Amino acid sequence: MNPSYILLTLLKKSLDVAFMLISINKVYTALLNAHRKGVKIRILLNFDHCNSKLTEIRHLMSEGIAVLTYISMNPGMSSIMHHKFMVKDYSDSDGFVFTGSLNLTKSAFLNNYEDITFTFNEYVVKAFHNNFEECWNYIQADNENLINKTVLLDANLA
Repeated sequence: MNPSYILLTLLKKSLDVAFMLISINKVYTALLNAHRKGVKIRILLNFDHCNSKLTEIRHLMSEGIAVLTYISMNPGMSSIMHHKFMVKDYSDSDGFVFTGSLNLTKSAFLNNYEDITFTFNEYVVKAFHNNFEECWNYIQADNENLINKTVLLDANLA
């Protein structure tokens, strides 16, 4: 069983997710199930890598899960949101971080040589939470500009 799926079954209060790409359907299902149990979920993804999973992303959003996508400021320049981490229940002693080299894709778990780290260290959890907050606030503000808003509306993500 994939470790990210195990993490998603342990949620109590909150989960902040920052990945370039999530393409595993079971992860989308687990996120939705956790949300339906009252877990606050926020997801950051890279817009340019979302095309194959727009239906799943729209479904999460329609259910009330907060999803933001990073859109490169300069289409001619290769700029992506390349984070790969989840912060579980950062506000209590059971909080932990899942991070590593992998995206949440089948090939990451089945074909690639990847690393995964889980840590309960409160300082690391807080640092990752703070990084997520900074990224969330930046992307949220950036997506209010006319170009990004138009791109998101065209993709039915706004």
